[in-house]
Parts: sequence; structure tokens; C-alpha cells
Amino acid sequence: MYHIDGTDYLKEKYYKKTQSVCPECLQVIDAEVVEEDDEIWMKKTCEEHGFFKDKISSSAKYYKWTHFGTDEWNFLKNGEANPPDCNSSDPRGCPYNCGLCDEHLSTCSLALIDLTNRCNFNCNFCYANVKKAGYWIEPSLEEIDRVMKHFRNKSIPTPAIMFSGGEPTVRADFPEICKMAKDNGFKEVICATNGYGFQRKKGGLEFTKKCFENGLDTLYLQFDGINNETLEKTRSIKNLKPYKERVIENCREVGLTSVVLVQTVVKGITDLEIGNVIQYAIDNIDVVRGIVYQPVSLCGRITAEDMEDIRITNADVIKEVDRQTGGKISINDAWYPLSTIVELGRIVAYLADVEPVEFTCHPDLLAPIEQTL
Repeated sequence: MYHIDGTDYLKEKYYKKTQSVCPECLQVIDAEVVEEDDEIWMKKTCEEHGFFKDKISSSAKYYKWTHFGTDEWNFLKNGEANPPDCNSSDPRGCPYNCGLCDEHLSTCSLALIDLTNRCNFNCNFCYANVKKAGYWIEPSLEEIDRVMKHFRNKSIPTPAIMFSGGEPTVRADFPEICKMAKDNGFKEVICATNGYGFQRKKGGLEFTKKCFENGLDTLYLQFDGINNETLEKTRSIKNLKPYKERVIENCREVGLTSVVLVQTVVKGITDLEIGNVIQYAIDNIDVVRGIVYQPVSLCGRITAEDMEDIRITNADVIKEVDRQTGGKISINDAWYPLSTIVELGRIVAYLADVEPVEFTCHPDLLAPIEQTL
């Protein structure tokens, strides 16, 4: 790709001034995004806590390709179509009063509600559960319904909703919540889950059937690999593979044929399973619709050395997909920012005479395998 003047920007040294936060005090500070040795780094200095440097991408070429051409990859709406929801009384501005505000131009396409912070797992890098948080949060059905109506009553109603947690299916009323979402007019109802309610040896099949009949469209299923050793390292539970397989079989049995495998990618652990997960998805393509990669979020207290040991970027994931599939999913031509599907979605929506769902997201959002299976 080239500038209007014909310059090949992939050969240019990437440099951008921006703002970030100090990882110690969380104050907004100036930062620079720079290219070094074919990698992209963010550098920033806090007056109180000193200098910090974080890797953003292990491939400057891929990063520049997706970021220089922002006019081609971004499909922002012309101004926020909904009233601001943020706490505008906070004089510090973004990100301290974060929400829908003048700085966020796209309307909400996917509402997310955390139904609980209870969970049957105790994953070592999760902060969203009772044991780690130290307190229990679980909104009532009335509160959940009020949140749903908030999103559906906007000038541009939110078309899709995802339920998360904790583990949302530890709630016995989860099927009822799915029905509530459909009754409120959500076109797509998604559950982000480790599979708990759908895999239970007693009642799992019935639970899956009831959720499906009540309007659940898609499972966003935690799926780090196919080997028990890998799953034990990430989820601290032994012999977890049969647990995951029961979810797939129960979905197949009731006709719920939209499962997305969500692989948390950790350097040196689950990145070794990328090819295995792709093959598993292919083998179960009658139920599995795609794969989403989530490079592990390094939250909480962690040393710079430990962070660098397990840091993995989108470009690293792409390279491993290329390597572990023997180039069948090539690093050169199979990877595009998720927002590139917006134009196709508009065409499909026009032909179907429905409102399009437009994921006008940041180009670093990585979920392209959904387009290739």
C-alpha cells in the first residue's frame, strides 16, 4: 500500500505520539509508539515511577500494514448516535470517565453483561471471580432486564448481547436470561463460557436444550488446547479435555451449531496448541463456526522480566498459525483486521433487508480464523 504521493509506507520507520497510563499509579502520561528491529514498542516515562517499555507487536510490517491504512480498515459512524453515558463530571477526562462519550464515535454493536463473578474454575490469570476479587457480585433479573432495555432503547438499538462473568452458567436462571434477551429484541445472544452448564453429566444436555430453545445463538467457548497437560497449566484442573468435549457433543445433540473456540494464548504454553485447536475445529466443523485468539492479558502485579517471558502479540499468533499449519493458513494472505467484514456485512444486510451489525473495531482485534473455516 502507498501514500497518495506514491511513497511505500511499509518501508517507513513507524513513529507516533500518543498517551498511555503509568502501570504503577495509573496517571495519564505521554508515550511514543516506535519501530525498533522490526518490532513495535511503546515507551513512556512517569515522573514518579520512571521509564517503561512494552512490546506491542513482534512484526513491524504487519502492524504498519494494519495501522497506516486506517482509512481503509476503519468504518466509523459519523458521530456518536447515542447520548453520552460517561461520568462527565470527572475533570480528568478519558479514560477516567470512560463510557460512551464524545471521544467514542461508533455506536454499541455488542452489549456485554457480567451475570456473576462466581465461577467453578480458579484460573491462575483471571481476576474476575469471587476468590480473586474478595466479594460477590450478581445482578438480579430485574437489573439485567433494565440493562437490556437501556441498550435496546437507544436511537440505534444494540443488535447483539453477550453474557459473561465469572461463569454465567452457574446461575440456574441462565436459560430464563436468554429468553429475556430475545424478548427484548436482541438478534444474537452469546454466552462466554468455560462450558460448565452445558457439560454437566447430570442435566447438561437438558440445560443446553433449554438455553437453545430460549434463544441462545452462540457459545463463546473457552478452549485453550486439546491436551490435558496444557489445560491444567492454564485452568488448574486435571483431565479437562472430556469436560470440553461434552459441551461440543451436547451442542451437536440439540442442534446448537454455532460454537466459537476461544483460545487464550500464553507464550510457551498454549501457543504450542494453536495448530491442534485449528484441526479440532475442522474436525468438528458441523458445530464449530470459528476460532478467536486472545493473547493473555497481563493484569495485576507482574515484573517486567516475567511479562517479557510470557508476552505474546497478535503477530506472534499469526506466525504460529502459519508455522503449525505448514503454511495452509498463510501469514502473507489470510489475515485482515476484523473491521474489513463491515462492507460485506452491509451488502448481506441490504439483501436481507435488516439492520447491519458493524464491528467498527480497532485493527488489533484478532479473530480472523472465523473467515477461513
